[in-house]
Amino acid sequence: MHNNTKMAPGSMPRVGFARLLKDGVRHYRGVEESLFRNIEACLGIAATVRSSFGPKGMNKMVVNHLGKLYVTNDASVILRELEVEHPAAKLLVMACEMMDFQIGDGTNFVIILSASLLDSAKELIRMGLNVSQIISGYNMALAKALELLPKFVCKSVHSIRDDEAVKAVVRSSIATKVYGQEDMLSDLVVQACTLALSADYSMYNVDNIRICKILGSNVEASTVMNGMAFQDCVSGEIKLIENPKVAVFSCAFAVTKLENPSSIVINTAKELMQFSKHDEEYIENYIKSLHNAGVNVVVSGGKFGDLHLHYLNKYKMMAVKISSKFDLRRLCRCTHATIIPDMSRVPTPDMIGSCTKVQVREVGSDQLVFFEQNLKGGNLSTIIIRGSSQNILTEVEKAIDDGVNVFRQLLKDGRLLPGAGAAELAVAREIRQFGLTYPSLERYAIEKFAIALESLPKQIADNIGAKWVEIYPNLMKKHENGENNYGLDIKAPKGGILNAVSAEIFDCFSVKEWGIKLAVNAVNTIINVDQIVLAKPAGGPPIRQPKSQEDDDTNFSQWKRIFLIDVVRGSSRTRSTILADIEAKAAPNKKWVILSLAPKIDSNSVIGDILACRPDATVTSCDRNIYFLSSPSLKRRFCFLIPDHWNMIEVLDAFKVADVAVLLWDCDTVTLHDHFSSLLSAVSAQGMPYHFNISLNTKMSFNHDKKRLASVVERWGLRPKGPPLDVNRLLHIPGWGDFQMDKIDVITDPHPLHKYGKSHVIETCTFAVADPAKQENLESQAAVDEMNVDQTWPTEEEIAQSQKDTEQLIRRLPEGTSTYQACWILDNGSDDDVSEPEQENECNTVLFNLDEDMDSMIAVSRAESVDQDGEVEMSEDVETECSDENDDVDQVERCRREKEERENEKFPDEVDTPLDVSAAERFQKYRGLASFRTSHWDVNEELPPEYGRIFQFENFKATCKRIVNEEKTGAPAGWYTSVYVLNVPLQLAEESIKSNKQPLVAYELLPHEQKMSVVNVTIRKNHLFNDTVKSKDRLLFQIGYRRFFASPIFSQHTIGNKHKFQRFLPADELTVASMYAPIIFGPAGVVVFKVEQNAPIRFVATGNILSVDPTRLNIKRAVLSGVPSKINRTHAVIRHMFFNRDDVLWFKPVELRSSSGRRGHIKEPVGTHGRMKCVFSGQLTSQDVVFMDLYKRVFPKWTYEPDVTMHLRKFRGDKEHDELLEVIEPDSEFTQKKTKSASHECFVVF
Repeated sequence: MHNNTKMAPGSMPRVGFARLLKDGVRHYRGVEESLFRNIEACLGIAATVRSSFGPKGMNKMVVNHLGKLYVTNDASVILRELEVEHPAAKLLVMACEMMDFQIGDGTNFVIILSASLLDSAKELIRMGLNVSQIISGYNMALAKALELLPKFVCKSVHSIRDDEAVKAVVRSSIATKVYGQEDMLSDLVVQACTLALSADYSMYNVDNIRICKILGSNVEASTVMNGMAFQDCVSGEIKLIENPKVAVFSCAFAVTKLENPSSIVINTAKELMQFSKHDEEYIENYIKSLHNAGVNVVVSGGKFGDLHLHYLNKYKMMAVKISSKFDLRRLCRCTHATIIPDMSRVPTPDMIGSCTKVQVREVGSDQLVFFEQNLKGGNLSTIIIRGSSQNILTEVEKAIDDGVNVFRQLLKDGRLLPGAGAAELAVAREIRQFGLTYPSLERYAIEKFAIALESLPKQIADNIGAKWVEIYPNLMKKHENGENNYGLDIKAPKGGILNAVSAEIFDCFSVKEWGIKLAVNAVNTIINVDQIVLAKPAGGPPIRQPKSQEDDDTNFSQWKRIFLIDVVRGSSRTRSTILADIEAKAAPNKKWVILSLAPKIDSNSVIGDILACRPDATVTSCDRNIYFLSSPSLKRRFCFLIPDHWNMIEVLDAFKVADVAVLLWDCDTVTLHDHFSSLLSAVSAQGMPYHFNISLNTKMSFNHDKKRLASVVERWGLRPKGPPLDVNRLLHIPGWGDFQMDKIDVITDPHPLHKYGKSHVIETCTFAVADPAKQENLESQAAVDEMNVDQTWPTEEEIAQSQKDTEQLIRRLPEGTSTYQACWILDNGSDDDVSEPEQENECNTVLFNLDEDMDSMIAVSRAESVDQDGEVEMSEDVETECSDENDDVDQVERCRREKEERENEKFPDEVDTPLDVSAAERFQKYRGLASFRTSHWDVNEELPPEYGRIFQFENFKATCKRIVNEEKTGAPAGWYTSVYVLNVPLQLAEESIKSNKQPLVAYELLPHEQKMSVVNVTIRKNHLFNDTVKSKDRLLFQIGYRRFFASPIFSQHTIGNKHKFQRFLPADELTVASMYAPIIFGPAGVVVFKVEQNAPIRFVATGNILSVDPTRLNIKRAVLSGVPSKINRTHAVIRHMFFNRDDVLWFKPVELRSSSGRRGHIKEPVGTHGRMKCVFSGQLTSQDVVFMDLYKRVFPKWTYEPDVTMHLRKFRGDKEHDELLEVIEPDSEFTQKKTKSASHECFVVF
């Protein structure tokens, strides 16, 4: 029963328990609403961590609300970061937290056992058992299990200093977290715990074992030391003290402010000197007194003053800064020192601590301070963990924590149980036999308890990929013979059994005991709840009530009959307008697209019902799912297109020619399928015609729909589709290419309104024939003579020929344009109404000179490029060779690309300097810029060879305006014509006739639209597409009427003349994609798809065309980074940016910047290993990172592929009929033949 309604005036008051609650309070009761809901919530929690159980459990990736990333298989960490809110699930989480607090291990054990008991309780309730009977059975089984556990104890640890016995138990615990490295880590844990254990076993605290994580190397390099280690804590110059005396101060070792404000009046310089001298004498005397007391190591909880540090170095005393108060307390326990709160007193001998040695050592790239104490026990120990990533360090740290807690449990109870699931199976067998002897209904609950215990080793078998049905009989056979120590063998290829005691796999007795107790108590608490009352949330707006809808007896079957009638019954003006349109001979059919947006709705069945609603109508169809309906009684003609809703390409082509779209929705479906969501986004990006939505499987009122349909008819009734069709222009067929037309024939109406009219006999007459002198050519690329690329001045013959050519126009070219560059400037596009774009190269430009005799750029073109781009990406060393038949390899490649994208987001454009190649050679194509925004970059510098094959407009906007406004002649819109196309490959025509069911659409091209250039489009990534899209990935583009494959490069959509290259397509930013493609005059929508082998076509992004501009500067940035090793005011020594002296001298003129905003430059190299002294505008800090920005221009690759039809073949895939595409290679030769396309229904758009 669910009560959350608000009583309205005049309504009946609520009765029963609900009337006692406030409005908005939710109340659940009964088995279905309360108990089963709680069980389902707990099972959902268990499903999250179930696959992480055991030595080979899977890791979970959790990102908390602060953005911190966790990759772990520890259930306690996963549940803590999930922030569970369900009240019943919280009870289960609390049981795990108590297990972690009491034992320190076994949280996943509690979760899985509780989930199995809850699932069994759900089955028992459905069988008819009462909740009290289930609880009673579980409690009896719990008591029997606790009684049986001591019976199966296989071994005991009698002495905690028995390292071999303790290692066996610790090894089993660590293996569940870090499998494969348990032997090495167990040695470290036992050694560290033994050092922290007192001689009489009376003092052992897990806090006495400290963990220090150092990034670098591998886990095998981890060590243990007797004492403590701290990172980056040295402030002085002394690095080693033997047998030190340690004084620990909790305050800062510097001049502190007075508690009471006071003022000192100083009148002369002499008084100032005396005052300063007095302070220096006081500080020196205090440090001297420490030195006289024997102190030679000063530890401070705050910073060290400069003057204090000076005198500490003078008296050879080490200065160590430790900011954590907890570490200060641990250090005092390690050295037996007493914390000194302030500097007003000199420590007495009993306040001074001691140890064996204090020294500074470099581990990896970090400096560590070691306080070594050569004692056999009762002291602090530190485990230094090494690892290649932060996630590995965190995972190893958690495994060590579990091992330390196991050592603590062995001090309390040394009894051991056989591991590998042997103890659970032995107890489960005994409990099952106990349940068979119990006479009442509780026996079923006892039997389910035994099954729940067996689910633990079953889950381990599932996680290692073994077949439990094959292993379980062998285990039961061993246990029935009394061999209770047999469990799972995870090292066997397909799983097996082994003797856990012989294999030294043990579990602590206390872990199993507490785990079973906490799991049963949590389950009993959850299933004993029969009602849930959720209070009304505090504050906020009142709860809205759903509006009631009036019932209407009109259903969808009745609406099918009035569809065609009411579509023309609007106002009298609308009716008369449409009748006038029908009476015209050239009036074409209005094209309607019917699209289903639900898997269960078939558009063909709907159109069949619509076509059958008028008995006097004439219906004709073709093999491309096109239906023509002519109704004399309605005096109207319709053309219905029925695209396959699983074929996104077919739907897009149908919507291009549609006048009205009808979208069919299923009201029984709560959520929209991802495919249909992407389909709607792609159609909206392409251009949605007038449309309306129809909801099926529901009762609805159609008064509003009648008015809406009538308004749609009124708006598109007499609107022509486009300008006339000119036979001398080119024709583009998507997926086929560009073709010339031979002639155009006009035919009579093939779908007349009246069945016995004159138009039933189709007559043909020639309307226009192409004129070879005026016909557009198919030249798409400029002819380039490779032998004349070095020619810079015209010959005498060329000059004479230019003087004879009277038709050549004199064009104004930009200053500095060469003859070769002027050849591919297609049109001057002069127009008085269009102003020339402002030149943006007049700003001040500053370039760095690498040498006095070199140009203003850092790098010059190199003979051979690295990976065709001169760039080595962050994960370039990892090359994965993908196979079409290996999904695992594809998954690895996808993960690698996602990792590269995350690294690029975290460290944008950062590139590691190679060790085996000099940086001057590696980055020789790059240059330094004083300002990315204002520095000059010549757009005609070092152009690739492909630029000799493309065309460029001097003024693209003016040319576009002139071409669009030209007067056109030809076949008017709305005529039925036969278009004869020249030189169509026979294979394309046959493929279209046999297999293609979508409408054939042809488009007339404007002048120059067949020529190649650099097309720039703005796109935004679709929110449903989560895969990584990298620059130069092969994508399927639909720009306006064209559809082709290309591999674009991405750049930022910013103002200015330079645009930063982007390695990946961002998820929420507008990005510019540049590629070689035919010229397209905008505006035009852009839809981008991803086509992979044996995978559905995926909708990637949408956008619009931006420009056709080969001069766009796409600049790629490479960022070199270094860190300061020494800092002295504005000077600093930088390391790790270069690795030899020559590179430092080569990049010396380039400006540097720091992460804190400082600017600087290289002053001189230091040594021969790449260190350099630099000068900055301000003082750096130790946390600063120094960067050097290098730039180069990048160009797209020539990857344009127009033959989409020959590369894609559609076929049916899974049960949902997802559209799958198979990449096939086109034939080497095509038979070309003149083909008449009028034999099939074709829509020509122009």
